[in-house]
Parts: sequence; structure tokens; C-alpha cells
Amino acid sequence: MPGVFTHNLVDYVNGSLWTLPYELECYCALMVLYLAGFVRHRTRFLVAIMAVLLLGYIWTFMRYKPIWDEGPLPGRYLVMAFLVGVGLQRFSDKIRLNVWAFLACLAAGTFLSLWVETSLIATLPIAYATVYLGMLNPKKLPIILSGDYSYGLYLFAFPIQQAEVALFPAYRWWGYNAVFALVLGFAYAAFSWWCVEKPILQHKRVIASTVERFWLQLIAIGAERSGYVRSGRSAASRSLDPAAGARLALAADGGDAARPPAGNRSASG
Repeated sequence: MPGVFTHNLVDYVNGSLWTLPYELECYCALMVLYLAGFVRHRTRFLVAIMAVLLLGYIWTFMRYKPIWDEGPLPGRYLVMAFLVGVGLQRFSDKIRLNVWAFLACLAAGTFLSLWVETSLIATLPIAYATVYLGMLNPKKLPIILSGDYSYGLYLFAFPIQQAEVALFPAYRWWGYNAVFALVLGFAYAAFSWWCVEKPILQHKRVIASTVERFWLQLIAIGAERSGYVRSGRSAASRSLDPAAGARLALAADGGDAARPPAGNRSASG
């Protein structure tokens, strides 16, 4: 926004938004892998992830000089870290959480992160260490148990801090700024959770089924236009239900993707 926070040390309105394009890429990548059958078949998913890691490692090794000459790492490393986490979930029945494995992964992740050439591979041990910490499930404060405020606090704390610096230039000490951001940030995060995020999550099954129908309709339209579904198709493909035609078109290929996902389970589960 031109003219906003121009007298602050940095003139960004919300520096936290830099992750949003990569978050969208995470969901798009997962959707593509799901439609291609990789997510439902976890062995294929593992092969795909390892192939991407290997290609990414080769590209990074050939592209980058030492990290102190190149600046920050590419943001798409976040997408790779996300997919590695999905892979851990798909093999959750095989993976055991162990404190010694956690310490080893923590050390390996820290070591591999020291060089940009190996930083992409560091997503593997770091993902395990992150899951281990997340599964500890420490005792939470009652105010935190009332809702999930973490994302709202992350998203809105930056502009709140910028506003405090702009409105009260005499109180730019980081301690004042931290208190200001925590108090107003939690208040705004609570508003976001109760008025926006939670109501949407209560309708997530409807939203997910709507998105699935939309993609099946696109597949059906593409199949019809390409002549993939021939004139001798069954009544299911001639019906007004595009999903039936789409599944018939996929079945004609004889692939695993012809089988629709069972029940209402999520793509990652």
C-alpha cells in the first residue's frame, strides 16, 4: 500500500503475507498428487517425494554458491517441507516416535541446514523432529484450549506492530511493541477464530465435496470434448451427473484413478 508506514523502519504493511503464495502452492501440489493417484497409494507418493528431493538437490547444488553469497533460501522449500510432512502422515503406522531418533534428526537437520546445497534434504529430519515435538502434547492453558489462535496471531501481529510504531513513535522499544502485539494480536486472533475460521471449518465437508464435484465436472467436460467417452457409453455417462461421466472416462483408461475416494476421508488420510 503506497504511503502506509512510510516513516517506519520498514514500510511493509504485513510482512507475514510472503508465505501465502507458497501455502497455496502446497494445497495445489497436494491436489495434483491426489488426482494423479499418488496420495492414495503411499508407495507411489514416497517415490514421487524422493524423486523431487533428488532433483531439487541436484538443482540446488548446481545453482547456488555458498549461502552467504546468495541470501535467503527459496520459498518453495516450504512446499517441499509440507509434502514431506504429508509423507510422514501417510506412513504414520510404520513410523515410531523415539527421543533418540528425535535428537538424531534434530542434529542432522541443524547440520544439513548450515549449507544451502544440503538445506533441501534437511526437510526430512526436520519434519520428523517437528512431528515429535507436536506429538508431545504438553499441558495447555485454558485460554489456549478455547480455540486455535496461532494462525490468526501469526497473520495479524505484523500490521499491529507496524501500527504501534507509526502511532506511538516515542515508544518504539521492542518490549512495548511485543506487549502491544500480544494483547491486540490475541484479541484479533480470537475474533478471526470464532467469527471466520471456525464457522468455515464446520462446513469443511460440504466445501470439500463441492470442490471434488467441481474437479470431476472439469474432467467430464474434458473427456466429452476430447471424444474420450465414445458414443457407445453407458447410461451413467449420458446422465446429468458429470461425476459419473468423469469416472467412466477414467475407467476407460483402466487406471487406479478410476476408483473414487472412499467415504469422506481427506486427501492426506
